[in-house]
Amino acid sequence: MVAIFVLLVGVLGVVALSDGAARSTDVTKAREEGTNVARDEIEATHTFQYTGVTQASIYAQLQAQTGLADDDPAAAGWQLKRRGIVYAATVSVCTFDDPKDGLGAHDSSYCSDVGAASTADANSSDYKRLTVNVAWVDPNGTEQVNQATLLRNNSRGPAIATLNTSPTAGIATVTSASSVGFSLTTSLTPARVQWYVDGSYQGDLNSGISGSGTGPYTFTWNLNGACATNSVQDGTYFVAVQAFDATDTSPGQRSLTMNVNRCAPVAPANILGGRNRWGVELNWDDNPEDDVVGYYVYRGIAGATPTQIASGPCGGLVTTSTCIEPDPASSSSLVYYVKAVDRDPSANLRAGGASASLSVTTTNRAPNAPTIGSCGTSPCTIGWYATTDPDSGDSVDYYRIYRDGQAFANRYDVIDNVGSPVVWTEPNAGGTTHTYYVVAVDTHAKESAFSNGVTR
Repeated sequence: MVAIFVLLVGVLGVVALSDGAARSTDVTKAREEGTNVARDEIEATHTFQYTGVTQASIYAQLQAQTGLADDDPAAAGWQLKRRGIVYAATVSVCTFDDPKDGLGAHDSSYCSDVGAASTADANSSDYKRLTVNVAWVDPNGTEQVNQATLLRNNSRGPAIATLNTSPTAGIATVTSASSVGFSLTTSLTPARVQWYVDGSYQGDLNSGISGSGTGPYTFTWNLNGACATNSVQDGTYFVAVQAFDATDTSPGQRSLTMNVNRCAPVAPANILGGRNRWGVELNWDDNPEDDVVGYYVYRGIAGATPTQIASGPCGGLVTTSTCIEPDPASSSSLVYYVKAVDRDPSANLRAGGASASLSVTTTNRAPNAPTIGSCGTSPCTIGWYATTDPDSGDSVDYYRIYRDGQAFANRYDVIDNVGSPVVWTEPNAGGTTHTYYVVAVDTHAKESAFSNGVTR
């Protein structure tokens, strides 16, 4: 009986030890899984948009994630069942204001331990502090784990999610309409939306804007009537919009490329020219429409109707606003005019109106040649006294500098006739010796004889 008693005591000890080990294993597994639940919730919040993480929305956002759905919707609270254990989860969210950049005004959503509120920081939402509590019942009673994380404010404000022409999306070229409608949506509700054309601010959409929340919002770009004096000229434009939140934070603009092609080009302005040592030299103002691809030049003997020049430097489609034509009739007066050329909506070349006529006579005389002083500094700076033009009603318009020769290819720079004396400085000598000449140019593009040369 003594032996049986001793054996029984030993067996009971082993059973108690085994039971204690099993209890300890269950407690450890329960805590391990409770920790995993808390970690799953914490990690999920790092995928959420910062501005959307609020106490009012956090439960719905977390429960929408895979593996975090409420396993007992009928019961109060949020229940997650793992390894046969029911875990009750609670989450709290508050806003944290980093004091290093000043403390802003705080409402009830701010954490209670971030310092006294003030108005020094206009954008005081630096972090969201999210705290997770997971509780469960194990053989030792009610247990719980707590974990917390900081979500950094990486919100860049409300982005423009979509931008289209409206009511028909995809319109990129306007061929006749007097206005274009646009529609946009945003990623977040904006405090305001601005719009631009080629970077030029057109206004806030808050005034008269149609839309709410994240949109769609609509607005209209008024082009005015086609070919009217105050209408938007033909060309390529970038229509951009930009949304801002209440702190003026914005991720940037979104734009559409719009082509306006409603009219033939306007007539070129300020055509000037005359006979020069190279021939008949013509120049005119660049056409203001950026869809112009070139110019047609027309010439006629005085008294005859000008016709388009077919060949040579001024023939066909001239792609610059100047050309020099070998003199076709040096003993006769000539008449010139120019038309700007674009492409119509079918991509065919289309000429606009004619410029004013320019008469090139045989009697225009060259201005007097300047005399220039030596280069006295480095880089070379030369000066001369203003010269005059011998023709009544004509004058020196500007001066042209030639470098390292007197051929057309040696034309280098120009300076306006700004009085007397005139001073010009080499903009880019490049450490090399050069020889310079100056000519005076009158209002008919006629050059004087060359000045003396100076070298430096």
